[in-house]
Amino acid sequence: MRIIHITSYKNGGAGRAAWRIHEALLKINIDSVFISIDEIKNNLSGQIKNQNAFQHKLAWHLKHHFNIDLGRRRKIINQFNKLRNLNCEIATIPVSDSTLNFKSINAIADADIVHLHWVAQYFDFAFFLQANRKPVVWTLHDMNPFSGLFHYQADRDRNLDTAGKLDWQVNKFKARIIKHCKSTLSVITPSHWLATEARKSKVFTKNNISVIPYPINFNEFKPGNKTLLRKKYGIDINAKVLLGVADSTFNYRKGFDLLIEAVKDIKDVKIILIGWKEDIDSQNERIIYTGRIEDNHLLSEYYSLANAVLIPSREDNLPNVMIEAMASGTPVISFKVGGMLEHVKNFETGILAEEINSIALGNAISLFFQNQDKFYPETLRKYAEQHFNEELIAQKYCEIYQSLA
Repeated sequence: MRIIHITSYKNGGAGRAAWRIHEALLKINIDSVFISIDEIKNNLSGQIKNQNAFQHKLAWHLKHHFNIDLGRRRKIINQFNKLRNLNCEIATIPVSDSTLNFKSINAIADADIVHLHWVAQYFDFAFFLQANRKPVVWTLHDMNPFSGLFHYQADRDRNLDTAGKLDWQVNKFKARIIKHCKSTLSVITPSHWLATEARKSKVFTKNNISVIPYPINFNEFKPGNKTLLRKKYGIDINAKVLLGVADSTFNYRKGFDLLIEAVKDIKDVKIILIGWKEDIDSQNERIIYTGRIEDNHLLSEYYSLANAVLIPSREDNLPNVMIEAMASGTPVISFKVGGMLEHVKNFETGILAEEINSIALGNAISLFFQNQDKFYPETLRKYAEQHFNEELIAQKYCEIYQSLA
């Protein structure tokens, strides 16, 4: 059985999670292939036919074979292109003017199961789901597949006045696409929170939805010697060190502004931030910026030298950071959202703040340091091995694949 994974971006949280699922399947000898659409777009030769001819052919197929309202499709694209000044992390639509000719990709033609991941922007998944006849597994990495333009609820709420009508139209369009999907579609969510939200939506009302968390490579992420690592990086062995990790520290949803505010009145705390930006509080001597770290072994060392990892997300699914921290034996401090609510256990794997604000986060940090002797790397590691085991998760995916084959 050959599985092909399709994702828009290999980098970023969703791309890394998709790659880890692919790697976990390879380790149990599943024939798994991984395709990143952004990499294909950078090498267009043979992938996209003559644009005008292909769009004309695509329109004919959509109208005559798949019963798709072309006027509505074009209207969605035009209205989306006119939107300006959206206050959001990202907004996307399920249709594209530059549709990838997926039939020319041999790996898709040879696959038994198509496994979709985060496929916004480049990949016209509305067309794909109507044209494809192979069984599909879709791992959702955020709310966008069953919502409208936006990927999390707060972004939708902030932009209702500007984009509320189009958001509703796109949501309705997605529901119709899924309803008329010609292949068997099974939906996977990494967290129970996302599964609950998906089941409440109008899009996946008739689809089977299962919860399978992300896997982690325990050879790459493992507890290290805190004393030796702090000596290596020039950090006082007795310092209170908190670690924050995100692709962008400017991402409002990730809550780094709450983190900086929360630690202002906590004495002797040093913050290490791993991510893109360095401008949140550039004059604060307690903050160390590392920039992006791509090497997982190096990243695991930073997890191990920290007392705790802060995940101040206002909304989130199942952050890779949480899993990486636990695999490295480091507790997590976060809000009661998404997968953190499911896996961060007070005084066992971390501390949950009572409310989503800087004061509650500061209280959770103080509570952690008052009780840090109750946290053991062995306990965190054991929890990660029980819940994010590569072989176990790969086997769960295989059960889904076999049920569709």
